[in-house]
Amino acid sequence: MPRKASSPAGKNSHADKLRFSAEVAVKEVLALKKGEKILIITNPEKDVLEISWSIYNASEAVGGCPTMVIQPVKTQLDFAEPAVLAAQKSNPDVILSISKEKLGNDAGGLKKPYVHKGVKYDSYFTYLLGSKKSRSLL
Repeated sequence: MPRKASSPAGKNSHADKLRFSAEVAVKEVLALKKGEKILIITNPEKDVLEISWSIYNASEAVGGCPTMVIQPVKTQLDFAEPAVLAAQKSNPDVILSISKEKLGNDAGGLKKPYVHKGVKYDSYFTYLLGSKKSRSLL
């Protein structure tokens, strides 16, 4: 059973609440284990970047191996940055998109879908989740 995140007993600052929430997400929801790779994809917007750093730090604290990739804000019509797609293809144990809007489309997956057990996926992100190669918060 995962350890409980330490309580922010008496601490009410935004940073304390964010740190506590990140600890709960990493330890109890994602159940990240020592040595597991976690990929965090985010944007350089204050709120999502702050959340992403909190998840990164909480992951590191439990012995996870976090990697964070920051790309410009993407809309439903934009393509994800090539570095984001390459990072996804490292097949992390956990993958998170903490974006202001969208992750961005996968140009390669739209041209030639990824297939797992007869199911087609137009993005590597959904392929990782659908094939159970990675887990996430959804």
